[in-house]
Amino acid sequence: MARSEDVLGEKVDRCFADSLLKITGGVAIGIVASVAFFKGRSFPIWLGSGIGIGAGWSNCRHDLAQPTLLHGKKVIIGQDTEGKPSYNIVVEKI
Repeated sequence: MARSEDVLGEKVDRCFADSLLKITGGVAIGIVASVAFFKGRSFPIWLGSGIGIGAGWSNCRHDLAQPTLLHGKKVIIGQDTEGKPSYNIVVEKI
């Protein structure tokens, strides 16, 4: 059984990593838009970073508000009688 501090710490780490990725993506898209469409003006960069911050914040709030959310992977285990794949969810160890 994992300690609650460890679970919270892992969620916060995942929040920081996800937020950093979204902010970086927003800034990158803002830079491209600034150079390509807006003659080097800086507002697309700030807009992209703001959107990235908002998306990261929203995902963090959602992740921290779900105490029973389990992170796992969807694994194909076989096929049913109709030939459709059967799936199983493998929960990641925390």
